[in-house]
Amino acid sequence: MKGFPTDEGLQAPRVDLVSIYLDQTDPRDIGRGLAESHNIPIYQSIRQALTLGGKELAVDGALLIGEHGDYPYNELEQHMYPRRYLFEQICGVFASSGHSVPVFCDKHLSYNWTDAKWMYDRAKALNVPFMAGHPYRLAGESVS
Repeated sequence: MKGFPTDEGLQAPRVDLVSIYLDQTDPRDIGRGLAESHNIPIYQSIRQALTLGGKELAVDGALLIGEHGDYPYNELEQHMYPRRYLFEQICGVFASSGHSVPVFCDKHLSYNWTDAKWMYDRAKALNVPFMAGHPYRLAGESVS
């Protein structure tokens, strides 16, 4: 929403963020404040965020950022972020709309192979342009 800092200065956003769904928030969360200051509505469900409160898919792309919140750890001490669960809801909107839009999954797909493979297969079945990774690695700048 604010842009991306570079050595040459702040690079302005090249996309319009039109809606947000926040699965969990706590007092340290900055999402609500940023959304308010940029007049971006926060919806109560992923379906509402992708349809802008209507009945049909109404966005040109989706960001899946499933890592902020109080989620459990498994026996391997892996943080069990609900990325598959969130992606299932995104795909539900795509399936019922009859078309999809690109999805960028921030970081890795899942803490386990089964969920990651399901996400890949579901994206393929719905012809979802699907990408995942760490945004700093995609920005062309080195991170220490």
